[in-house]
Amino acid sequence: MKQEQAWTTVRAWFDEYGRTVRFALTRYGVPADLLPDLVQEVFSTAYLALLRDEPIERPRAWLRGVARGHASNFRRKAGHAGHELINLDEVAVVVDPGPSTDRQVEARERLRLIFERMDLEAQEILLDVHVENMSFEAIA
Repeated sequence: MKQEQAWTTVRAWFDEYGRTVRFALTRYGVPADLLPDLVQEVFSTAYLALLRDEPIERPRAWLRGVARGHASNFRRKAGHAGHELINLDEVAVVVDPGPSTDRQVEARERLRLIFERMDLEAQEILLDVHVENMSFEAIA
């Protein structure tokens, strides 16, 4: 394959599978600060493979396999270079502490009922203050 065709193909693959490769490298334990370099390595490998006319029938699977190999090489070298490896089993799971959907629906319904009980002037003042960001002095 010619260089231009290989470049165009790799660029299209990057647009389509770049996030997949990044996610795979993350799952394989590559630290976030090194992700851009390893993503570039994966797509460089794809470019060279296309130049050698290697058959790549399923690019997504092929790229994930290359990502796994690069991550494996990184982990092996990291033990010697002092990089910190990430054990995904020990990563804390972050849960959204916000109110549940049911509570949000109930709160909105209460606000709607309160708003409907207000007279028209009070509704206008409330909307001017909270939606239009007007001061009470400007309203008066």
